[in-house]
Amino acid sequence: MAKRKAGRKNARDGSFKLHQKLELKNGRPSVAPPESAPRKEPLKPFQICALLLLLSLVFAVYLHVLTSGFVYYDDQVYVNGNLHVQRGLTWENVKWAFCTPTAPYWHPVTWLSHMLDCELYGLKPWGHHLTNLLFHIANTFMVFLVLWRMTGAYWRSWLVAALFGLHPLHVESVAWVAERKDVLSTFFFLLTLLAYTRYARKPVAGSQEQEILENRSTFSFLLSPGSKFYFLALFLFALGLMSKPMLVTLPCVLLLLDYWPLKRWVNHRAWLLVMEKIPFFLLAAAASVVTFIVQKATGTMATMVLLPVTARLENALVSYASYLGKLFFPVNLAVIYLYPHPLHWPLANVIFAGLLLLGISSFVFSLRRQQPWLLVGWLWFVGTLVPVIGLAQVGLQAMADRFTYVPSIGLFMLVSWGAWAFTRGWRHQAIVLSGAAAAVMVLCVGLVWRQVGYWSNTETLFRHAMAVTKNNYIAYANLGEYELQQGQTDEAIDLCQEAIRLMPEYSYPPVYDTLGAALCKAGRWTEGIQVLQLALSLNPGLSDAHGDLAEALAEHGEGGGAVNEYQAAIKLNPDYFDARNRLGVLLENTGRLDEAIRQFQAAIKTNPAYPAAHINLGLVLQSQGRLDQALDEFQQAVRLDPHSAKGHFGLGLVLKTKGRLDEAVGEFEEGLKLEPDVPQAHDELGVILGQKGRWDEAIGQFQEAIRLNPGYDEAKNNLNAALKLKTAPANP
Repeated sequence: MAKRKAGRKNARDGSFKLHQKLELKNGRPSVAPPESAPRKEPLKPFQICALLLLLSLVFAVYLHVLTSGFVYYDDQVYVNGNLHVQRGLTWENVKWAFCTPTAPYWHPVTWLSHMLDCELYGLKPWGHHLTNLLFHIANTFMVFLVLWRMTGAYWRSWLVAALFGLHPLHVESVAWVAERKDVLSTFFFLLTLLAYTRYARKPVAGSQEQEILENRSTFSFLLSPGSKFYFLALFLFALGLMSKPMLVTLPCVLLLLDYWPLKRWVNHRAWLLVMEKIPFFLLAAAASVVTFIVQKATGTMATMVLLPVTARLENALVSYASYLGKLFFPVNLAVIYLYPHPLHWPLANVIFAGLLLLGISSFVFSLRRQQPWLLVGWLWFVGTLVPVIGLAQVGLQAMADRFTYVPSIGLFMLVSWGAWAFTRGWRHQAIVLSGAAAAVMVLCVGLVWRQVGYWSNTETLFRHAMAVTKNNYIAYANLGEYELQQGQTDEAIDLCQEAIRLMPEYSYPPVYDTLGAALCKAGRWTEGIQVLQLALSLNPGLSDAHGDLAEALAEHGEGGGAVNEYQAAIKLNPDYFDARNRLGVLLENTGRLDEAIRQFQAAIKTNPAYPAAHINLGLVLQSQGRLDQALDEFQQAVRLDPHSAKGHFGLGLVLKTKGRLDEAVGEFEEGLKLEPDVPQAHDELGVILGQKGRWDEAIGQFQEAIRLNPGYDEAKNNLNAALKLKTAPANP
């Protein structure tokens, strides 16, 4: 009776054991009928409600991410500091996304998604966060759908999806706008699995299957009834790779799924299944080559401190163990984890990690026949982490929470199916598992809610990282850069100096750039210039450091050196519009007006919404007598920034020269409302008022100019002339 009950229970859960025999025919194995998919009845109302409840819970627990801003850690590279992205989906920007290496990865689909967000939301952070969250909710649903379609096991698939959607380790992928590539690539990863499942489950005619097994046509599967889903899977995989190249291990995941739960290894020779994946492997290889080329083109490899192979091997072992630990005990999560200093981990840690991996691998392999999901889940976890485990160094981080977004699915499968198998004979299995799952979900909800809060702003994020990790010089350095942008110069200096004290020698040159810029901003020019020169000696490819050094040299009176540094910065980064604008000012001051105009025009071409370049270009054009062009530039500047006093003053000067005195008066008056302490503006307004015969007002403006600058001789001369003209008798 107990056995019959267990059998009925397994059938209700949708899990089936298929045992097929191969018969010999003419010395070759004949093909058993193709395996059919587990029968899946339509979801019952309470099952639909449970799924909707899960998705609603994921949305609710992440909801307060919509109040978070952009963080000063790659968000400026991907969105709020990227002019191409901010301009939205234009043909020019689409070409840029596909053809211009900017970030360390080639991911044009990710760029396009950010551009679409800017079309929809502009630079409002909540919209960009909302898109990330919607992708995460969609991914949670598809994790369920993929597993349910392959296994028919509703509740086990639901639990995997719940763990995926509510695990604190995934907060980084969702709450960090710059990690759009993570949630987006996973979206295409899961769609690929769905399409592949449809292809793999499609019945194949016996003659075609026999032909494949007899090796008469190795690629006959391309002509099978389900081939359209095969090509759809291939297309979706390509989109995933163009979102984030970490998906290169997907062909291996397909082979794992062929083993279980699709069980295609029963009816297919293994090498034929591998041949079937060749197009996927070719796409993965192409993505790897492109990534290598892009990293070389962007200078990522040249500027990165490469670690010894032994250190990377040690870190890979320790990282696997650490990821396991954080998946089961997700505490002290940080935006970045660094290698130990000195580089090598304690030998005991390495040995423990190696034995742990070996032990788990041996255990799941020994149970591969009775419980194949253990082996598949474990290999999924281990294999999909390979591209980012550190054997091929991709940055200064030893590990990162975001790297677990896809690999964790395998471990959650192992836990869900393993718990079901372990308790299969228990009388109250459903009650026990439901209670345990509920307790885990409650704990995860609390941890996710708290972890999302750390991503509310840059300062909170990095101060938390400094609190939960040791000697995290990257956190100190990035917080220092943020404080400098906020005008907190002293705080920035202190943070950068602490970062330098903590870090291995010269391992992070950008911190010297930030420190040098902060010292210059504090008026410590000599120290600042020396530190900036040190930053460039460590990494000549830092365009921002060249720009900061140029600005410091210009302020320090070394115009020639400043010009050279600005030119170096622009050569490294042709879109560095601020450097072009400042270089134009230097060239104008030395009389090289044509060169200055070209720099201002290049800055405007790069960033048409840059008022300072329009103003500076207008001033040069005005000095050359090109009044109509100058007028256009000043009008554009005032349109872009109505609060620019300098724009109003420039526009007023051109209008005055063109004889449009009433309009000129209005522009100067508007400018003086914004900046009332500009003596030259008062003097010019006085001249215009005098030309209109409004002597009392003109005299008042000249007097105000002299009050602001007692040594302003031109204003004194104009005042005297105005007094004489006011008192002079009128001509008969």
